[in-house]
Amino acid sequence: MSSLPERSPIGGPWDAPSSQAPTMPPDALDSTAERAPSEAWLRSRAGSRWLAWRLRVLVALALAGCVGLFMLTRTLADQPAIDAAWRVGMQGQLELASSRDPALVPFVGRSLLGIIGGDSRVAVLDGGIWAPHPDLAPNLDVARAVSFATDADGNPTDWFEDVGDFWHGTHVAGIVAASASVGTIGIAPRATIIPVKVLHDGSGDFGGLIQGILYAATPVSQGGAGARIINMSLGAEIEHRGAGIAQLASFLSRVTSFARQQGVLGIASTGNSALDLDHTNNLISIPAQSVGVVAIAATGPVNVAGGGTNFDRPASYTNFGQSAVHFAAPGGDFTLFPDGAWFEDMVLSTNVGGWAFAAGTSMAAPAASGVAALILGKYGPLHPSRIEAILRSSADDLGKPGNDDFYGSGRLNARKALL
Repeated sequence: MSSLPERSPIGGPWDAPSSQAPTMPPDALDSTAERAPSEAWLRSRAGSRWLAWRLRVLVALALAGCVGLFMLTRTLADQPAIDAAWRVGMQGQLELASSRDPALVPFVGRSLLGIIGGDSRVAVLDGGIWAPHPDLAPNLDVARAVSFATDADGNPTDWFEDVGDFWHGTHVAGIVAASASVGTIGIAPRATIIPVKVLHDGSGDFGGLIQGILYAATPVSQGGAGARIINMSLGAEIEHRGAGIAQLASFLSRVTSFARQQGVLGIASTGNSALDLDHTNNLISIPAQSVGVVAIAATGPVNVAGGGTNFDRPASYTNFGQSAVHFAAPGGDFTLFPDGAWFEDMVLSTNVGGWAFAAGTSMAAPAASGVAALILGKYGPLHPSRIEAILRSSADDLGKPGNDDFYGSGRLNARKALL
């Protein structure tokens, strides 16, 4: 198991897996299911006790204790909010990061050939989403919102609730599709967000995650969310050879494969432990390394407030490895903490009651989901393999030519993806 600090950078405990893994039931890998797992078979095992293994959010740093200090309550007409909103939408994505013209921010969609993610449905599998947020409310499908998460006492929770001053799911959703009604704009500001809560207070279990994936991938006509993209800014780094873990990883891959076969693209964060996943012996990061999932590493600038312009620098915390990373996208960084305006190197997005800065591969994955939503907004329904091919052909090949440890097939470029 990976080495983790006793407390997270925001001051709360890591919800790391226990050392004793649950045991896989002997019938969970029966030969029939091995050949062709059906949705019914997958659902029948989604609540198995061995899926109680814990997972956590992948935000490297969030100002949970200080969010009031940086809460942006200004309108879009105020310059500070606009500058930050501009960067979160543009960093490394549209080759426009150097522009600080506030007049352009409300017209980002027009600058993208009028394509702003309409008709794209993105399921955000995460924590609670603050439904009244003016930058999110216009794009939320509340009719299909659902929760598979429980609180610390095992009680059910609602999709629109969470705890603390920093709501991870709300921040992630804004990166995908904040509408710019007040303060921030997402990558695809007219995409539909389907809240699928699988975490509460920053953690959950694989049983909830698997139920969330199955629900998101099921058509609306069959009682599901009808998503075309699933964003998973969450995960766990676990020893593949641990008791029951190989079976868990295999089962999760069956679920992600099922979603892809349904025409749904899964996108996940690679993780924040600065691990070389090519050389970690038997350590794996899931769902990022699950079958059919597109794994996203993070880039992050240093000293933007002081004129730093290298938005393609690999983030200090991002996991990497050619076998694991498909693409890179902006996740922000915090290497200057606590000096100066260090927080401006992070990603500004929606939060409970307002806005907040955060950094992590949790922020990079929804940037990628936003670009995928733009592609669907332009071309209409596409198979995940076709979306992935467009992402690959339009990505900027950075680092080593070809597949790179940090960038995979390249840093995503929304403008090129839409030309």
